[in-house]
Order: sequence, then C-alpha cells, then structure tokens
Amino acid sequence: MFVYFDIVGGASGDMLLSSLIGLGFKKKKLIENLNLLGINYKIKEKEINFSHTKLKRAYFSCSSTNYSYKEIVSLINKATLPKDIKLKVLSVYEFIFKIENKVHRVKESNLRFGHLGEADAILEITGFFLGLKYLNVNKFFFSTIPLSQPAPATLEILKGKLIKPIDLGYESITPTAALLLSYGEQREEVISFDKFSISYGDYSPQDYLVAYMGSGHNFDKDNVVKIETTLDDVNPQIFELLFDSLFKGGAKEVYVEQVIVKKSRPGFVLNVLCEREKLESVKRIIFNYTSTFGLRYQFLLRDKLPYKFLSKNTPWGKIRFRISLDKDYPKCIPEYEDCKRISQKFGLPIIEVLERLKRI
Repeated sequence: MFVYFDIVGGASGDMLLSSLIGLGFKKKKLIENLNLLGINYKIKEKEINFSHTKLKRAYFSCSSTNYSYKEIVSLINKATLPKDIKLKVLSVYEFIFKIENKVHRVKESNLRFGHLGEADAILEITGFFLGLKYLNVNKFFFSTIPLSQPAPATLEILKGKLIKPIDLGYESITPTAALLLSYGEQREEVISFDKFSISYGDYSPQDYLVAYMGSGHNFDKDNVVKIETTLDDVNPQIFELLFDSLFKGGAKEVYVEQVIVKKSRPGFVLNVLCEREKLESVKRIIFNYTSTFGLRYQFLLRDKLPYKFLSKNTPWGKIRFRISLDKDYPKCIPEYEDCKRISQKFGLPIIEVLERLKRI
C-alpha cells in the first residue's frame, strides 16, 4: 500500500496523524502503543465544518513537559514499542538533533528542542509511524509544499525539497510535519487510489491536506528532467563527443531525432534525460558543445523495474546480466559492454554473442 499526501495549504503533526486515522488506522491500536511510552496524555477530537461536511481532527492533550534529546532517547529505548517503530522515532530525533546543532551551534546531549521536545510532538511522531505500519503502507509520497512563515529548523529540514513560497499569515508547515514528510518521497504524479481522508488545520479554509491511499505495482520511481533543443546548423560528427561529454556530466539518456525544420531544412532534435540536480551542468555542456541559443525542458516521472546485476559463467568467461526483481516482469538481459568486449576479443559478430547468451 502507499499513501500520497497532497499538502494543499498546510501540514502539522496532528494533521498527518489524523489523516491516517481517517484512512483506517484504529485509535484503539494507536492508544495501546502510545501507552507504552509512559507519557500522561489524552486524545481529543476537534470537529470542523469543511465544505458542508463535518470532519474530526485528533490531537493530544498532555502536560507541558519539555524533554531534552537525552531524555527522549531514554524514553524511546525504555518503551516496549515494535523495534522498527523505535528505530524510526530515534532516527527522527537524531536528525533534528544534528540540525539544531547546526542552526544554534550547541552540541550538548541535554539540548531541548522547543516544540519538538514537547510530549505531544513525541506522540505525533510515534503515532505517525505506527499508523503507516498498521495500515501496511510501505511507501508514502507528498506533493510540492506550500511554505509560509517557516521556522529556521523547518527550512533546514526541507532543504532540497520543492516548495511554493506563499504568504498565508501563519506557519503553514510545522517542524514536526516537515520532519515526518522528509521520511517520504516528494512526487507530482497521477495516482489511482482506493481511499482518501481530509485533515484540517486551525487557521484558514485553505489550511488542509488530503491523504490518498491505494495499492499499485511496486515500480521504482524517480523524477528526471528532459532537455530538448533543435539544431539545424551542425555537423552530425559533433554528436560523438557531445554524447560522451553529456554522459560524463550526469546524463542518464541521450538521443537525437532527425526532423525537418523551417524552410524545409533537415535538422536534429537533441534529447537529454538527467536528474534535477544535474540540470545546470547538463545545460552548460549543451551550450558549450552546440550552436544552440536556447533550451526547453520539462520535469518527468519515470517508472522503473527494480533490478540487480548478476555475473554468470559463460563459454567466454563471466558476463554481467541485468536481472529484474519484479516477479510480474521477469527479465535477464546481458550487459552490452560485456558483449562488446567478447565480440572484439573472440572475433564474433555481436548479434551472435547476444543470441547465444539468451540461451544460457
């Protein structure tokens, strides 16, 4: 199962947890596990009218105790929670401890985190991971984040994420929500879902998120950039060096299409796929190695079969094969570079090498 959080106007720890309750996470199971922490608390519900529908948001009422990093680690270690939940909660607080050290330049283990050290934040973080576990969610995703009046810690946590700066007059993403979302994968995509729930905040009609839950094929996914440019005044001999430079610069795929351009002249469309982080370096290579004055690009989502490399013994020695790990799409493909090496070493046509390897 997966969950996709569409952060429409904001997110907090209790909003994220409430959305999982709305998707079917039983409060009884939540309470059973949170009681193991030894924190004195009550779960309360706030009823909100949303688009002619009455919604409930769960939140914690507890003492104003603020725990230090050392006390939180001790609290989690002593609790008889499931081991995987304990490790996730501990990793959250280790992460924020490192961020606080960086932002405030303090390193003592009795550091206190402000709101993240409050009892309700500890309960929200633990409850969120419990919710994912008991809903059998193995992956969760989230949308671009609308960011208004963020705390310094929130900015540090969200480094590298796609945000949309807005001015709502309130803190749209709390540090707790930023921390929890950072354990998912940011993605903009079309999804097919079976359930949804809406969780509402306190500040405005736009302060809500929608959580979608569904089952889907377990493809690996990544976000890439496709860069294009049309070339009508180049010698195609430049492409060999251009391709080599692009692959060295981080391109995942490079290909050229032949087209007819203005005034019926023959031309080429250069296409390059790369990770978002490599966009600037790839752009520089294209501008340096071609005559183009402009590029166009778009952000794409890829589905990929998970795979591994496996070396097999063959009549020509060991050859690497790319093996699909997806039982619905079994594949076993010999690596081209290894086949090329065999072809050159033994004087065999590469097509014969490929055909014989298929039977191994």
